[in-house]
Amino acid sequence: MFTPFVRLLILAVCSGLSIFAAVYNIRTLLVLSAVASVTMLIGYFRSSTIHLALKAVLSEDFDKAEKLLLQIRYPERLSRKNRLYYLFCQGIVARGREDYPAATAALEDAIKEGLQPDQYQAMALLALTDIYMVEGDREKARHYFSKMKNLKVSPALMESVRKMQSWLG
Repeated sequence: MFTPFVRLLILAVCSGLSIFAAVYNIRTLLVLSAVASVTMLIGYFRSSTIHLALKAVLSEDFDKAEKLLLQIRYPERLSRKNRLYYLFCQGIVARGREDYPAATAALEDAIKEGLQPDQYQAMALLALTDIYMVEGDREKARHYFSKMKNLKVSPALMESVRKMQSWLG
């Protein structure tokens, strides 16, 4: 949940503590700083900045989300759950830029691979429905909208769902 700069800063502090602990033979501090360093590195490769990007997407700050997504150099190394969040964020950001082919591909992949929780899945399905409505393909829009039936949707999203339902007829 840290930016790469903050992770680097924490790793530098841990390295300094490790050197200090090695010089003064403080084994407890040496072990703790080594564990903290390894945890930061593993966390970087498993989640990177995806949680910050997800938070930016949910607050509709797409520029910030896009910058955070660009900081993820190896999305294929993310854990499965975080890779799905990456695809979800990528699709929502692409939709905001009106890059519908990229948005459609990312959101469909996220849904197909099992995006959870229901709230994110509903947002992705609603975005796909909206994209197909804009492109004039009402049949595909209805198909994605029908997949939302059994999902738990937050009250904040219900207004958008009702609007889409009225547009689809």
